Amino acid sequence: MKQCIKSFLSVISVTLCILIAFTLPTQVFAQNISLSDEEVMAINPQEADTYQIGNIIGELTNKREKYSKQFRLDDGTYMAVSYAQPVHFKDENGNWMDYNNNLIDETDSSATNDEAASEEYTNKKSDIKVNYSKKSKENNMIKIKSNDFQVS
Repeated sequence: MKQCIKSFLSVISVTLCILIAFTLPTQVFAQNISLSDEEVMAINPQEADTYQIGNIIGELTNKREKYSKQFRLDDGTYMAVSYAQPVHFKDENGNWMDYNNNLIDETDSSATNDEAASEEYTNKKSDIKVNYSKKSKENNMIKIKSNDFQVS
């Protein structure tokens, strides 16, 4: 019985060693890139300090994407800027809109005398509606609504 367990462990050890050997990377693919003198000058850090970027004239709103903006510069060139977080959302018409999370006062004046008026702050323009209550109360201090779903 001990001999059987010993031979079984030996087979497993050899199998694991073979698997580890085959999973290690064995080749590296690399390619030499030859640069022209102009490209080397563009990469040179001393030259890069003297390069001037033009001033932004305006944003190209038709080139917006969820994580990027494109701008036209005064020297006739364009500049694309990428962000780590979304900077645009799609409105009802499918157009990309800027987020505006400035809070505005939204007091519900349609409440009857028996009901307390809903006093809260909400963000101006976003695909996710966030409402903050002005007064601390038990229910609905914060409401977050996205599409047809709401958490409070």
